[in-house]
Amino acid sequence: MRTLIIFVFTATLPFIVGCGTTRPKEMPETAPCEITVLQDGKPMTDIIVSLYREGGNGALSIGGTTDASGIAKIKTTWGAYTTDGAPVGTCKVTVDKVFDFPRETVTPEEMDHWTPEQGRKYEQQRQEMIDKLRATPAVLAGTSSPLSVSIESRSGGNLTVEISDYKK
Repeated sequence: MRTLIIFVFTATLPFIVGCGTTRPKEMPETAPCEITVLQDGKPMTDIIVSLYREGGNGALSIGGTTDASGIAKIKTTWGAYTTDGAPVGTCKVTVDKVFDFPRETVTPEEMDHWTPEQGRKYEQQRQEMIDKLRATPAVLAGTSSPLSVSIESRSGGNLTVEISDYKK
């Protein structure tokens, strides 16, 4: 019986402790990075901040969400591995927040019977509603965002975005 207990304990120990995730060898060097988002000098909360490496291959997920003080502490994820900070180098920055979007009033089955023109009109109206509900200017949300941050190896990188400086 004692042998059975020792065997069960030994066999389950890795699952109890956790296997852990090691840093992938392909993962680039990271450094601390914080992005602050303000509107009229006041912090904006729950803003999704995403970073994209120039020349990156898309294997990384880089970003964070602003807290009550308007600061997003950036994290980088590669597969199952996540670390604090952003990759060293220059990254494009997007900031976005869309308030809760109303539930669809049209079912997919109804859409199946629409003409292409009806579908285009619906999508246009839907996009207009999203733009009205957006808390941040659309220009900052897409790949054409004018924002970027330079992350240095030792000092990291910080950026403050004043939403009022951009048209909504």
